[in-house]
Amino acid sequence: MKKLLNIFFVATLLILGGCEEEEYSLGTPPTEQDAQFTAEQDAQGENWINFSSSSDAFLKVWDFGNGSSAEGDQVTAYYPFAGEYEVTLTVYEKGGSVSSSQMITIANTDPEICNVEVLSLLTGGCDMPEGKTWVIDASRGGHFGVGPTTSYVPEWYAAGPNEKEGGGMYDDEYTFVLNESVFIQETNGDIYLNAGQASNFPGAYENPDVGDFTAPYTAPENINYSIFEGPEGYTNISFNNGGFIGYATGVNSYQIVSISENELFLRFKDATNPDLRWYHRLIPAGVTPISSVFNYSANGLEVAFTNESQNATGYTWDFGDGNTSTETNPVHTYAAEGTYTVTLTATDGTDEAVSTQEIVVSITPVALPLSFETFEPVFTTFGNSTYQYVDNPDQSGINTSARVLETVHGNEPWAGLFVDLDEPIDFSQSTEISLKVWAPATGTFRFKLEDIANSDDFIEIDQEVPVANEWVELTFDVSAAVGKSYARIVIFPGWNVADAGTFYVDDIKQKTTLPLTFEGAEPNWVTFGGSTYQYVDNPDASGINTSARVLETTHGNETWAGLFVDLSDPIDLTASTTMTVKVWAPTTGTFRFKLENIANSDDFIEVDASVDTANQWVELTFDVSGAPAGPYARIVIFPGWGVADAGTFYVDDIAQQ
Repeated sequence: MKKLLNIFFVATLLILGGCEEEEYSLGTPPTEQDAQFTAEQDAQGENWINFSSSSDAFLKVWDFGNGSSAEGDQVTAYYPFAGEYEVTLTVYEKGGSVSSSQMITIANTDPEICNVEVLSLLTGGCDMPEGKTWVIDASRGGHFGVGPTTSYVPEWYAAGPNEKEGGGMYDDEYTFVLNESVFIQETNGDIYLNAGQASNFPGAYENPDVGDFTAPYTAPENINYSIFEGPEGYTNISFNNGGFIGYATGVNSYQIVSISENELFLRFKDATNPDLRWYHRLIPAGVTPISSVFNYSANGLEVAFTNESQNATGYTWDFGDGNTSTETNPVHTYAAEGTYTVTLTATDGTDEAVSTQEIVVSITPVALPLSFETFEPVFTTFGNSTYQYVDNPDQSGINTSARVLETVHGNEPWAGLFVDLDEPIDFSQSTEISLKVWAPATGTFRFKLEDIANSDDFIEIDQEVPVANEWVELTFDVSAAVGKSYARIVIFPGWNVADAGTFYVDDIKQKTTLPLTFEGAEPNWVTFGGSTYQYVDNPDASGINTSARVLETTHGNETWAGLFVDLSDPIDLTASTTMTVKVWAPTTGTFRFKLENIANSDDFIEVDASVDTANQWVELTFDVSGAPAGPYARIVIFPGWGVADAGTFYVDDIAQQ
């Protein structure tokens, strides 16, 4: 096949070649006799014709009538297809130029050209003289993407189905004709391009719907392609006269990573960024592609798989533990926790598509807080970052925990890693998320929350790491996430710096801190003694409390009934030992306040205060200076202490003074 490709490459070089004609006006004009030539079959076969001219002209330009040309006294042309061809010789002498033409008949199509596999797949071969038209495979994910120079898959980014709709790429058509290596680029009026090429296309504009740029453009009609073996061992396609495919990056050569009857996968460079490799997947126009896509949800060791494949009639699942299934949407129970590689093969009886995912099966839910002491969730890295779980290298200051996450920053400034939680974060509990980080240098730490089902739905917050080489806590205000379904946490240590070094991360958690005002965040409480609670509008917005939202609790049938909440961090009693609570009580009586060590329920302090006025807001003060060792992160309240079924109370503004 390589020999045939070399022959084809020589022929297409003739097509892509040409010269600029020069006009001469001095001397005696040449006659038609000076442009006469002979034609005879070459020893290579009937599809190879030798042409010869014996005139003294200093320049002889041949047009072989098959889209190719050459210069010289004796030239050879390749005619792979049967037909009539008008060959024209133009000779140039000092006195001017003259031309003559002859008709050449090729009786048979060269059978070898019909047997070159890559040409047959690309153009439809000798059975499709009109050529084969390809389009971007827009309806399936991964039809467009980017990755590093060391990879042959779009590992950094892969577009979702129809993600770039309206960008000017999905309505383009690319027709490859075997005869004369003709390439027809139909843009339908506009194209999609990156920012580096915007200045090369008049009228280009930034397209907010899809990112990057769209430009009005109509491709020229006289484009040809050539096929050749590239330095990396892949077959390459190259175009003349500015021809290109899909996303314009300033190049006109493409590696064929793979090609089949119904799929063409291309890899290409970026003229303005040598560190990138872009990708396109194309399908023949009119073909309905088969796709393999699935999602899953885990409940302990039981995993339910949702099949989102398209245009398939049969499925084969490999669950990565030695078990398989042919069900459309199987439910599989694993024998043990672990990470499993699941493969779905979808088929329509003729073609097949395969997709693979790594899934994490754990009895321990992936949920905040992430402390890494006993559970080490799986993160996904990007930008060439890496990670592992290690012993805390600096058990000092604010972080004396035993295990932490270590991540080595990749060579991309946007490198980082992400983890998917089992359930979206409940932002009614808190709109602040904190984490601890040990950084090799000061700089920016970017934190991102993302909707797993829609990567375009996210928020990003930057915080500065103020001190290097010690543990610091960063807090991110995620109030913009209220009402969103965010279950993916993405972290970018060393944001915007390539190869930023080794970072350590710990204690990613949603913060519940004092004061508890219930205006934005509504943390979860745990009730006991038959009590209940809910958050309601303030029923008596007057006096000392005109806030909008408060906690309502209906006292249980036990005299010791109440409720408690856990803060994300212990209360710092060195700052103050005075706690206050606003309460609206149905009767006067005792209100008990308790601080408790979450890790040791025998370590606590209880303080009582009297509610002297009923049916209005009052503020109670509790002196906790007598607290034992601590630390205390659990707040317990007993409205109506010592009374069963004491009625409905309202509580607000629990604070440290």
